[in-house]
Amino acid sequence: MTDGPDPQRIWVPDDAARWVRWGVADEIVAEMLFEQSRDVLEYSENSPLKQALALHYIRGLGGRHLLNMVAEILCKCLVLSSDRWQHLDHACLFSIKNPLSDYVPQASTWRDIRRAKLQTDDTSYFVPDQPHFAEETLGRTALTLICELAPSGHSSRQTALCMINHHLNGEVEYQGSLDKWSDWIWDLSGPRDNLTVLLTHATQALEGRHDRARELALRLALISPEYAEQACRVLSKLGEDTKCIFVNQLEKQLKRVGKVRLWVRCRDILSK
Repeated sequence: MTDGPDPQRIWVPDDAARWVRWGVADEIVAEMLFEQSRDVLEYSENSPLKQALALHYIRGLGGRHLLNMVAEILCKCLVLSSDRWQHLDHACLFSIKNPLSDYVPQASTWRDIRRAKLQTDDTSYFVPDQPHFAEETLGRTALTLICELAPSGHSSRQTALCMINHHLNGEVEYQGSLDKWSDWIWDLSGPRDNLTVLLTHATQALEGRHDRARELALRLALISPEYAEQACRVLSKLGEDTKCIFVNQLEKQLKRVGKVRLWVRCRDILSK
């Protein structure tokens, strides 16, 4: 492969990092990888390995234009029937293990290692190169991809996060730890993402996490004050230590920006 890309090896895991580097350097190669990745993900009968590598290429080459497509694929496991979301196990990427999550690539040459370290670009959307981009399942990989590449508030983020919220709310059957998922979705959400999804599980995500309590108070004061009273109703059930941190920070920030009346309403809700 020293003379150039071999199209027959696009779906070979050990060559994936090299393909990303070629795509970064050559726009034609990047477009070819994007097209191949789109075709693989849209056809659900493709192997999980190909789907995993497709997500790897989209992430490595900063394919933001494909994020809405990825979000739509995530939602294929949900159908609305009789005003209730139903789960289709056979179409759910969250039930498919990502083959790359425990794949051990062949040892790289010193040239590969050096080139990977030298690949930096502070002005582009490219993320740091790595052998494989993979989470435990294809669903988690896809959601992480969206949350890494999509700007805060991007439609693909809202679609994906709301889909996860249906899982967490029990509107569909889902096997997993609620605390684990609420922590994960909280950490992946951006400051301008829809707070409704986060607030549904804020008690689990903030309990004992003083850093998150402070961050939420700051966000409610500076970015999303329209959610402040709703958040206080949810967080009134927090333990005293975490609740005290949140209350003090919220009071400080709301008064700092002149929203004294809003603070009074929030204080009354939190004291009940």
